[in-house]
Amino acid sequence: MTPSLNPTYLIIGGGPGGLAPLLAASKNGSFPTLLAGGLVIVEKSATLGAGELHRFVITSDSSAETFLSCVIDNPIPELAAIAHTRIAQEMATYGKGAVPLKLAAELMDLVGKAFTTIIRNAPNCAVLTQTKCNALRRRSNGTWSADLLDLATGRSSSLSCETILSATGGVQNREALRNTMVAGAPLLPRHDARVMLSGDLVSDGGIDALKRRLANASAPRIAIIGGSTSALACTNLILTEAAERLGPGAISLLHRESLTVFYPSREAAKADAYECFDEDDICQVSGFVHRFGGFRFDSRELMRRILGLPGTEHENRVAPYRLPTRGDLRPDPVAQSILNRADIIIVCTGYRPRGMTVYDETGKRIRLCSEAPNARMVDVECAILDAQSRPIPGLFGIGLAAGYRPPKEMGGEKRFHGQVNGLWLWQNDIGARLAGNMIAYANRGTVTPLRRSLTAA
Repeated sequence: MTPSLNPTYLIIGGGPGGLAPLLAASKNGSFPTLLAGGLVIVEKSATLGAGELHRFVITSDSSAETFLSCVIDNPIPELAAIAHTRIAQEMATYGKGAVPLKLAAELMDLVGKAFTTIIRNAPNCAVLTQTKCNALRRRSNGTWSADLLDLATGRSSSLSCETILSATGGVQNREALRNTMVAGAPLLPRHDARVMLSGDLVSDGGIDALKRRLANASAPRIAIIGGSTSALACTNLILTEAAERLGPGAISLLHRESLTVFYPSREAAKADAYECFDEDDICQVSGFVHRFGGFRFDSRELMRRILGLPGTEHENRVAPYRLPTRGDLRPDPVAQSILNRADIIIVCTGYRPRGMTVYDETGKRIRLCSEAPNARMVDVECAILDAQSRPIPGLFGIGLAAGYRPPKEMGGEKRFHGQVNGLWLWQNDIGARLAGNMIAYANRGTVTPLRRSLTAA
């Protein structure tokens, strides 16, 4: 590490989440401010860009146009040039549709490479790859210090800065399933031999591992726990790659919330004979039906088949079963029977933030809100919360496991109460607001609440 570095801004994690606010800043003109103040990105792998996208064998839940929008006509020449590469042109052929995540990973690698060049050529800026952040320490003057470890040399060092963005991604913890109650009983250790995490299934080699585990089952039964895009992605993958012996009802989809479909308008929903919505499911800003909670792209089309909507071939191999909302401690004989009879159980109950150790100015560890089960990491301004749900000054977060919940000003359907994730959100208003908040904190200005409505999301 360069000893003379004294940056204002530190980003931990150089994947899609960490780069998203920089892309937003590059489009709204605030990126030069970040560079001028001194910007350092710490990334544990060898390069910035794709993060873990390369290992996934499924399609994206963002359109090709969304991925490309961050570089097309970008004011920064190095980013704008990416739109003319072979990878970008191949992605453009998907138009408004989803793209293979491996192709998206190639594009994000180009974005990471461009940012690496730009940042490393700027004074008091650096990209520290193969570097891990072990702890964050708040100082009495409101600034921060990060304990870093060079993974190549084993050398430890510290780096001072004004404000920090944590974008280290999320993980699935198998051991946590010992305390994960489903229909009145924990999944582990009772079902240990048959449990598979969704992240393992949709990664390289995952579907082959599934086939091996089902090899001796004459009529395989699969239970998928979850009602998110991940659950539908797993279902789609199995139906596409391992459906040879699956009969009607072979896949049980155990979910708590309603399984809903996105539509651009109520008229479009009614034209599709979709009636599972009312006024509380319509975004008052955009007019979208199930704007945040509805399935999109490949998951949407699968859900339409499961529902047997017009123009689809009814998918009778998938049998949804709704668990009682917040009824994890209540025994459910039907759900337990499904789990007991399943040859394999795919768990799609979400990701948790990667562990982060934070100390206050006295050296006392600050417990984070996200350490509690099912608790969020950030507030509506992407400020990281302590155990009392108070924002920690100067510390921000973004990413898949951040638990970001949209404020009313953002729009969305009234009935939606979950978290939102999406590349468009990260690379546009949310990313711009986050970059602005970091700049404001560094200047000891006021962090203004999010007010713009994200009508294009």
